[in-house]
Amino acid sequence: MARPAAQGDLWEHLLTNCADRLIVVMTVNDLRLTEVQISRELSWERTAQDLAWELVHNPRVNALSRCAHVVISFYTDGAVLLSRPQTGEEGGDGRAAPQCRLFFDPKVIEDMWGQHYPGGMIGYTSCLAAGIVRQVMLAPDQPNIEQGIQSGLAAMRKLHLEGYGERGTGAPQARLAFPAELIPAELAKEGSSFAEAIQVNSVRLA
Repeated sequence: MARPAAQGDLWEHLLTNCADRLIVVMTVNDLRLTEVQISRELSWERTAQDLAWELVHNPRVNALSRCAHVVISFYTDGAVLLSRPQTGEEGGDGRAAPQCRLFFDPKVIEDMWGQHYPGGMIGYTSCLAAGIVRQVMLAPDQPNIEQGIQSGLAAMRKLHLEGYGERGTGAPQARLAFPAELIPAELAKEGSSFAEAIQVNSVRLA
């Protein structure tokens, strides 16, 4: 999804007919451009709390919290996963509350990693989506969304570092080409490159 977030006929159709199995992937900047108040470059915990609160309570975008999963990327720095509770999962007041999980690089804050590697690429969000789709294909009934985010973020960084230049060609004949072997190989790796934290108190229902 891109801005404007949670709007349009296609969105309404998907939300009405398949919200319980809908996975939304978008960037934090597209949310920020949709009148959503999310802090920047203060701390990962504060940013995740702001984001989770907005997704649950802001009437402009809170329909997103009805989806099975919402993945908001901070480009190559991290991501937030908001998941609708499974049947039987309830808060202390008996009401089901979504779970918010933060994936982050503890060595940097938002926008800091990219400052060490100037430039930008087209395809970051596609890498993240591909990591999630791979997990859905591996286990359609119970995909490992967390692993999909981990591998997707790693693939985003790989894309940023490798670029579109075709290896082994001289500069005058160099061709632009998506690293179609390196990125799938990165997506296939298991493991966790990013730290994870569950934001317990940030998404309680009002």
